[in-house]
Amino acid sequence: MRRGFILLIVIAAGWWGITRWYSVDRGYESTSTPSTTETTEDSTVANGGDASPEDPNSDRPSTAKDVGYQGIHAELIEQLRGQLDVDAHEGTRIRLAQTLLASEHPRFIGEAFGILNQIEKSGGELSATARALLLRQTTGTDQIRIAQQVVSEGSKVAGYGLACLVMADSIGFETNATAVKSWEYLSDAYSSSDEIEWRAPIRQKLRDLVDFWVLSRRPFSEAGIATVVNGDSLSAISKRCNVSVDSLRFLNQLKSDVIHPGQKLKFLSGTITVDIDKSDYWLDVFLDGRWIQGFPIGHGKDDCTPVGAFKVDLVQKEPMWQPRDGRAPIAYGVKGNPLGERWIGFEDKPSIAGIGIHGTSEPESIGSMESEGCIRLRNDDVVLVYPWMRVGSQVRIRD
Repeated sequence: MRRGFILLIVIAAGWWGITRWYSVDRGYESTSTPSTTETTEDSTVANGGDASPEDPNSDRPSTAKDVGYQGIHAELIEQLRGQLDVDAHEGTRIRLAQTLLASEHPRFIGEAFGILNQIEKSGGELSATARALLLRQTTGTDQIRIAQQVVSEGSKVAGYGLACLVMADSIGFETNATAVKSWEYLSDAYSSSDEIEWRAPIRQKLRDLVDFWVLSRRPFSEAGIATVVNGDSLSAISKRCNVSVDSLRFLNQLKSDVIHPGQKLKFLSGTITVDIDKSDYWLDVFLDGRWIQGFPIGHGKDDCTPVGAFKVDLVQKEPMWQPRDGRAPIAYGVKGNPLGERWIGFEDKPSIAGIGIHGTSEPESIGSMESEGCIRLRNDDVVLVYPWMRVGSQVRIRD
């Protein structure tokens, strides 16, 4: 009896040990060897199971819930995906890509790149739009490659301005050749946008280039060189080269009109145009479509400055002012004369007369609407603009 009881205890203990060992062993196995149906990224990659929602090779896009994204774009992303399930229109795909990029979530950004690359390579109607979006998102050699393609397609394609800026930054302006090309690229980039926040940094790049190469005594292939001969004068050379005497003085830093035979004088010939943006309170000067100067302005009270195309028909230094109310003319420098140091008058039109660009004795009025309709520049600025203005120069004023 006692032996039987002891034997029963031994058998029970053995059975308990076996079952305990088995359960521990299986528990270890379940935690250290994941099954192929688990959804953690590491387990699916290691075991070659179905791709998880966060696997970049998955055919099924990651949902906001999959990636733990709770931003403001989550609902719109799913709505756009729902639309694509019904009609896979490229316009919807573009909008989805834009929304994915706006989420700033790495997983969604990768998906957006995939969508845009597919559309860009398709050669379809929106391939240029996709290329422009990729241009904004890429950097380095990839961005330069895309920029080259955009520029090659011409100024009408999406992203042309940014592509020009990328190209200009990539080549710089250390040599004459790169300066010529960068001047063209930056001018095109500047003219392609109406947004002052976008234009301001481009303007600074242009000013650095132009001050170094264009508006200096430095030889430049886009400028001409006139050699002074016996009997020459600045007036004779200006007529021969179709430039103003003041521009010759400015470019060659002449302190007087005395010149000598054999002297080399730099000059800039070409078509001068002026673009005035009333909303930005800004004036730009272009030479053959390339930017050379830009300054802040003031214009007419109650928005009375007219818009449209105008032609310069008179340029004057130290101008007299004729009041519109019939009073006697007021000489330069006399109190009550608002024209400042220079007057650049426009040709009259049937309903528009007496409009032009001038300096001002009230520099605080720059950036506001206080004139009688004319464009105001600070006196120092109008003196810098004046040398490039010629009778016949075109001026465009826009809202």
